[in-house]
Amino acid sequence: MLAALFSVDGTLMSVQEEKQRKLLRVRLEMAKFLQETLRESGLKANAHIVGSDAFKEFFRKVRSTGESPSSQDVINVARLFDDDLTLDNLSRPQLVSTCRYMAINAFGTDNFLRGNIRTRLLQLRRDDESIAREGIDELSTAELQAACQSRGIRTFGVSPARLREELAMWIDLHLHNRVSGVLLVLARAFQFDKKPGDDEDGKTAIIQSLEAVLCGLPDNLVR
Repeated sequence: MLAALFSVDGTLMSVQEEKQRKLLRVRLEMAKFLQETLRESGLKANAHIVGSDAFKEFFRKVRSTGESPSSQDVINVARLFDDDLTLDNLSRPQLVSTCRYMAINAFGTDNFLRGNIRTRLLQLRRDDESIAREGIDELSTAELQAACQSRGIRTFGVSPARLREELAMWIDLHLHNRVSGVLLVLARAFQFDKKPGDDEDGKTAIIQSLEAVLCGLPDNLVR
């Protein structure tokens, strides 16, 4: 009986690991596509964003002086791009890739896909609030991995300690700094092909990824 139970448990673990590997392969593929298309076409910004002081200061540094923008510079610009603006300006291939990256049904009209993404982001915000209220340390390892996976955070081969740091950074940016969930997902895609090291600064990594997404804005917008 014990051998049989052990055998069943082993099979279930193998199935779970295979699901994780499949998700990893899909996300690596979608991340590469999103990186390439965002670097080519960039995000679209409206007049309100382009005319803001935060926007001007950020692009003065990255396009004119070559300075490295501070973390706060990046956050100040990122929070200008709300979910609706960012989603409305993604192309259909980008919408499909974002859905597949987030493990969402990728079939339907553009508006249907946007609606699916908005629904998922609303669920994540509610989950963020719950986790922030109860504490990340209260999550089991399985709950921690599930929470990170649903946010597009790489979990395969990453330690629980590092995942707690990554989740804490997501919640801080999403809830407390009001950075768009869409931008955070795209930023995760920009760094998904790099396995984070336990001694690496998680905040620096995600800020650099946000900067990479924002730097894709077309030149004619920032002159």
